[in-house]
Amino acid sequence: MFRKPRFNRPLRRGIAANVPPALRHANRLYADGQFLDAAAAFEELAHGAELRGIPQAAQLYMAAGRCRLELRQPDLAVKNFKRGLSMLAGQGRPIHIQRAAQHCISDLSKKGYLQEASEMMHLLNEYSPEAVEIEKPETALPIVHLPAVCPSCGGTLRSDEVDWIDDNSAECPWCGSSVISA
Repeated sequence: MFRKPRFNRPLRRGIAANVPPALRHANRLYADGQFLDAAAAFEELAHGAELRGIPQAAQLYMAAGRCRLELRQPDLAVKNFKRGLSMLAGQGRPIHIQRAAQHCISDLSKKGYLQEASEMMHLLNEYSPEAVEIEKPETALPIVHLPAVCPSCGGTLRSDEVDWIDDNSAECPWCGSSVISA
């Protein structure tokens, strides 16, 4: 009459249940240096996220642009960068626009695509004509180190690109999960 409850294994610690497997796969492809497949995966994810109104679509377009840049396809890279920046502009995030555009300009310049970098500089001036002051603490804060990748989705983490929740944890820009500093 009475049934014994089934044993359910808990989720692995540190893995968010709502991270799409396609995002983990795309990040794994990027980490493994398979940029052609990673670019296609990020572009597909970005398009789907854009259709659904998910704010991480901008980050996905930027990742697709970095993949295209690694493949020496600057036209497609700039197209993805522009789409990502326009989405950030639509979200009203001037600091994020400036940081993302500066990374794009730096990456394009390092690869020798100076004309495309100049084009991105003009786009940055169009989106934020006045320079946005990025807050810098007046006192020296202890350096906080994030893991290189998000434990939930495998996305690359940079301390200057994440939104900090408190002194020791940040929000992953890829999946939104909380990441605790190492």
